[in-house]
Amino acid sequence: MCAGPAATDLGLAFSDFEGEAREAFFDANGEVDSDVETMARARAIMTAARVFVWAADVGELWLSEHSTAALGHGTRGALESYFE
Repeated sequence: MCAGPAATDLGLAFSDFEGEAREAFFDANGEVDSDVETMARARAIMTAARVFVWAADVGELWLSEHSTAALGHGTRGALESYFE
């Protein structure tokens, strides 16, 4: 894992994984407080959005498709906690 903020590494859990795979990633990392989890999700969404814009601008279709998937992973489940 990274020597920097935990949210940097944990962002991968939101951009690349869903369901059981995401849970396993978090379990392997140990206990994470809700603020760090929120920051990790935000970093994942911001990074995916930036990559999408750049990829679309330079015509890298494969990368824009990957970043679209990452946006879906990052945003899926984000609002449910606010409505509980």
